[in-house]
Amino acid sequence: MDENTCCRINFRFSEKGTCIMEKKQKAKAAAYSGTQPGQNPVKNILKEVRRRKLLFLMLLPAIVFFIIFCYVPMGGIMLAFKDYNYGQGIFGSPWVGWANFEYLYKYYTGFGYAGGNCNPA
Repeated sequence: MDENTCCRINFRFSEKGTCIMEKKQKAKAAAYSGTQPGQNPVKNILKEVRRRKLLFLMLLPAIVFFIIFCYVPMGGIMLAFKDYNYGQGIFGSPWVGWANFEYLYKYYTGFGYAGGNCNPA
């Protein structure tokens, strides 16, 4: 090795002292990352979706499952923090914050209704 090469053969030093890659290595690195300099990464993602449409089609049931069973119930979780009125709906009902939980802990003393049948006394 001469003094113009780095520890790897494919890299060389420029006149300023910085290590530069050869053109072939730059092209390989850009192809591996999926984007060329100056390209829009969204177009590359859409291109990959078109190329591998069967794989994304197999992924679709899992995505639908997570949307239905993980994100749709989030609207129901909001009911715990609202004073629900049927006429106004979930999003129109007034927000009460922790008031529902304060009522629950003030007037509900444990498993009085649910666990009452399980006590052997």
